[in-house]
Amino acid sequence: MANNSIACPQVRITQFDEGQMNSAAFLSLPAGEVHLWLICIQAFEARSKELGEFLNEAEIDRMQRFRFPGDRLRFVVTHGILRLCIGRYLELSPRLVGFRSGCNGKPELHGYCGEAEISFNISHSHNLAVLGFTKFRSLGVDVEHIRPIQDFYEIVSHYFHPRERVALQSLSPGERHKAFFAYWTCKEAFVKATGEGLSRSLDSFFISPVGGNEKRILTPGGDGIRPARWKIISFRPARDYAGAVAFAV
Repeated sequence: MANNSIACPQVRITQFDEGQMNSAAFLSLPAGEVHLWLICIQAFEARSKELGEFLNEAEIDRMQRFRFPGDRLRFVVTHGILRLCIGRYLELSPRLVGFRSGCNGKPELHGYCGEAEISFNISHSHNLAVLGFTKFRSLGVDVEHIRPIQDFYEIVSHYFHPRERVALQSLSPGERHKAFFAYWTCKEAFVKATGEGLSRSLDSFFISPVGGNEKRILTPGGDGIRPARWKIISFRPARDYAGAVAFAV
């Protein structure tokens, strides 16, 4: 997993570690930047009780509904650190951060926090979570653990645009598997950024072919999309993971 900040156009990717957990320093979020924080879930297991104290009653209720301890840990760590980061961006106690459901149920800041016009998004897979923050109005992040896909061709035929299918077919089997997750994270990040979620069919738009670069700026195309508004950056958050962030400029 990345240990240092990585700078690429408008996006800064940083590991959230014990030092960040213990810091009370204000976090600056300049206009025009996107901040991504990478979180290793297991690294904060010993501090889950502390992080759980930041949650409100509704979040605690959601957490307790999870059947498996690993899912409860993931929720507490991810949402506790989300509150901690927002609190540091706004110079506010994590317990005072307020949320509400926005368009299509996408979470957004509420109350005093809403005046700050900070957009955020969360994604997690296996043992990794990514938190995204920006002052752009539309933001989506996605992370996926790279693993064998049993229904690979069925998923591609149902959820990938014809242009993406052709691009995948031109790759070797090994590269095809990696490209699958690069495409998937880009597509998921985009529909999370638009707020459409599952209301937009994933095969209704396409992402420019994804190559071997860890960080590459891409754009979407397809029905009702204005490509010039959007940037999608594909990145490798950790070994055996793929990630992407999408935002409108």
